[in-house]
Amino acid sequence: MKNVVINHYKTGKIETLDDALAYFNSMVSLNPLPSITVFNHVLSSTSKIGCYSDEKIQSAAKMFDEMIKRGVQPNIITCDTIITGLCRVGELDNALELLRNMTRWNCKATILCSLIITALCKSGLVDEALDLFSEMVDVPKIAPDVVVYTSLIMGCAILTG
Repeated sequence: MKNVVINHYKTGKIETLDDALAYFNSMVSLNPLPSITVFNHVLSSTSKIGCYSDEKIQSAAKMFDEMIKRGVQPNIITCDTIITGLCRVGELDNALELLRNMTRWNCKATILCSLIITALCKSGLVDEALDLFSEMVDVPKIAPDVVVYTSLIMGCAILTG
């Protein structure tokens, strides 16, 4: 199944969200379920075919939820795909919720914290970005990086005019 999905994506046969959803639905009916790598290819294909709109990212989020229900454990690539889409359409609360759930799946979230902090600062939600930064500092293995500090400095500079 993995090779079929990858081949269809590379050859342009997954061109629309409906194509991606059809592949996803056929995958969840398989027994045993495909690996997380295959799910990641289908989810990432939604972003690569320009599916960043409210309706389309919600479809990708539904695929993600269904994947979790079926017992497929997401990895950092899965979470990055969904969080990136959520941030692009301004669904920052949902992105934060997913980020906070990532600890259940043992995903190191430094890069995703950076992504969300940057999105929060760009949206003028610097207080929320600082709250997330505080949470980040309290979690072992999640260290702020230069992107986080730069985003926070830019966000604070924008607020102080």
